[in-house]
Amino acid sequence: MKYSHNADQISIFNFGKVLKVNLDKNHELVKMETLLPWDELVDAISKTYKDTGRPSKSIRLMLGLLIIKHKYGIADEELIERLKGDIYFQYFCGFDSFIDSDSIPDSSSLTYFRKRLTPEILQKIENAIAIKLMKKLPKKRRHSIMVDTTCMPANITFPTDTKLLSKTYEKLVNFGKSIGLKVIRGKRKVKAFIRGFNLKRNKTKKEIASARKKLVRVAKGLLKKIKDKVGQVTNTVLEIAEKIIEQQDTRNKGKTNIIEDRIVSFHEPTVRPIKRGKDGANCEFGKKVAISVIGEGIAVCTKIDNNNFDDREIVKAAIEKHNELTERDPTEIIMDRGGDSKKNHDELKERRIKDGVQRKGRQKDKPTRIQKRQHN
Repeated sequence: MKYSHNADQISIFNFGKVLKVNLDKNHELVKMETLLPWDELVDAISKTYKDTGRPSKSIRLMLGLLIIKHKYGIADEELIERLKGDIYFQYFCGFDSFIDSDSIPDSSSLTYFRKRLTPEILQKIENAIAIKLMKKLPKKRRHSIMVDTTCMPANITFPTDTKLLSKTYEKLVNFGKSIGLKVIRGKRKVKAFIRGFNLKRNKTKKEIASARKKLVRVAKGLLKKIKDKVGQVTNTVLEIAEKIIEQQDTRNKGKTNIIEDRIVSFHEPTVRPIKRGKDGANCEFGKKVAISVIGEGIAVCTKIDNNNFDDREIVKAAIEKHNELTERDPTEIIMDRGGDSKKNHDELKERRIKDGVQRKGRQKDKPTRIQKRQHN
């Protein structure tokens, strides 16, 4: 069954009608279980399943496990082991009695389940949760929005051109071995050069440029041998490697240093540098995201992009997001001076939305109600 949650369950587990356990109603998982709109969440995910084939594990169970995993930062294997003996985990995952071993999924099932959660599905899940939680907000603050942007850093090391090209060459060598390209000339010599270059502490710009050119040359030659053997490039590894080599070769030839959609990580090719101008992190690598905080308590994603978009765009995006959730305009929008533009102020005035977008420069306007509260 895709959905085995008992809607009438109570906070008491009956183990064979022998042992009764009263659950603490103040436990965070017990509280969270009552807040989430399980029916809507299961319905959104169930559309990714087919009606034919072997019956799957309960979506309610798999979704509950995934939420617990991210809340407590538990590995998949440890999560499954704790599910066997933690009654709060079992309660949150939809069980109303002690579970048998057949009901417990394998840890690998979580990997396949995560693949079903596409950006569109995650957006539907976020909307369903936000709509239900908004009903619990005080009416005076239910349609007040605070908007800001941030960067979600990707889990990559600080990128450099030589490090990226070294990884590209390593991937091409491994791919060459996998297709039977036994003779890869100069492999040991190139690896020794990379190792010696990495050991140098104070590298000059000339040394870096020379290393980059050499790595591009050897990687391009190896890629040509692989393409001659396999023919048309259809492998993802080769596609990424070819694009990296092309971008770095363009830079080496001195045509331009500004490369559109420049790859900075082989494993995460969509990651882009996000210039922020913050202390200690002038540039971050990841996705830029705009967050709307509704009623000072519910955070929803307004916009997310691999590239660095203009903060002035998110005022309109925040209004559209609020309309999507509530089918009406917000009463107030608060944002820092990054959103200051005549177009935004005019649109807020036209829609009769209280303008809390901070203007650039010194202003004599009185602070808004939420700004007063934050200051105090």
